[in-house]
Amino acid sequence: MLIITIALALPVFGFGQTNEAIQKLNDAGVTIDQIEHSLKDADAEFYFKSSNTTVSKSEDGNPYTSVTICEFDPSKSIEEHWRLISTDGITPTASENKTFNKTSNSNDEFNGKIDLESVKVLSEDDSRLVIGLRFAEKSLPRKFRFYADCDATYTIDKVNKKLVSGTIVNFKETKMSIAKISNVKVDLEFIFLNEAEGYHIKKEQLEMTILVLGQQSESKSTIVYSDFKKVK
Repeated sequence: MLIITIALALPVFGFGQTNEAIQKLNDAGVTIDQIEHSLKDADAEFYFKSSNTTVSKSEDGNPYTSVTICEFDPSKSIEEHWRLISTDGITPTASENKTFNKTSNSNDEFNGKIDLESVKVLSEDDSRLVIGLRFAEKSLPRKFRFYADCDATYTIDKVNKKLVSGTIVNFKETKMSIAKISNVKVDLEFIFLNEAEGYHIKKEQLEMTILVLGQQSESKSTIVYSDFKKVK
């Protein structure tokens, strides 16, 4: 979160093709703004908690599991939006908080945006629409900056006019803090609260092949989001 991924090569499209793809998305009941909703930081309005269960391999090759609880609170100052609550039931130390803040929070205001010229219809039938896209690199909050090195696909249920799922796969080596990531795959499940409150990520499956200080490891994480509450 050994992992094998196939990167989707998305070419650059002209405005006509892009507009047609976005129109198909709109016709299926989903907007670009709704997809971008989960990438907001500065303009985020919803509080939520996340529970991250990660299975990794130790240096001796044996797997170990860690459970991290976090919260996101946009009512706080921008550099305090993400907060680490506990790791394996233990309150974090000052050093652990410092490391977490460095990788998750920023002093600058960002709201993740989609590169509109990258939007493309990958497949469509009577029941579903699958679109491909990339993200605008300079728009991404710190926690999601690796998305700039990824291709994304989103699946829309045309019958019920709902965003169902998304998959994000890197097309080149990317970084998270000091770690180099050769392979990353993120599978997203969405929940639709209501027309006013829109879509939120309900569950995230993250698989990574990581290289830190010459040591390669694999990890798989299951992240569950809950307690959504509008605070701004």
